[in-house]
Amino acid sequence: MIKKIFSLGNYLLGITLLISFFIIFYNFSRPLPDPVSIVWAESNQTSNNNPIEPTTNNSDQVDFDISGAVLEPGHYQLAAGSIIYEGIQAAGGFTDSALLNELEVDLATIITDDLSLYIPSSLDEPIDNQYINNTDNDLININQASADELSTLDSIGPKTAQKIIDYRQQNNFDSIEEIMEVSGIGEKTYEKIKNNITI
Repeated sequence: MIKKIFSLGNYLLGITLLISFFIIFYNFSRPLPDPVSIVWAESNQTSNNNPIEPTTNNSDQVDFDISGAVLEPGHYQLAAGSIIYEGIQAAGGFTDSALLNELEVDLATIITDDLSLYIPSSLDEPIDNQYINNTDNDLININQASADELSTLDSIGPKTAQKIIDYRQQNNFDSIEEIMEVSGIGEKTYEKIKNNITI
């Protein structure tokens, strides 16, 4: 009985040694992995240690035009975020005729791309109110209108229209009120047409 137990123990020991030998041999026969290399990255550098050059972007600049009472009106380009005061300085600054109190923009306003800025000047020609009236298509110029155009006025027929033309051929109207000098046009007719005529 003891011999059988001893023989079984030797058998198990042999199997254990065999398995251990196989595991050890398998591990030594496997190729070793390549050594791990650690590379420390440095910001703003390439692999050859040269600094990265910043790229130029058109969005970093704004284009604008400036005219009027500045020393050097024209087209300018400044860095994005520049304000109108800096744009005026780029154009040489204000002239002596600049009307700063009539500026309709804050000098601290940021310049937008394609901005057109005008600086008012005391040398600007005054606006001709008569010219504005004559270019208003809603008004009829009694010094220039044809008989057909005059006939579109309230209470003005073809005959009265011709009388207006005959009158102005002698002397142009100096005011719209003078139309009451034309035969057939009284105060009541004038009240009806005064808001529709000009000279």
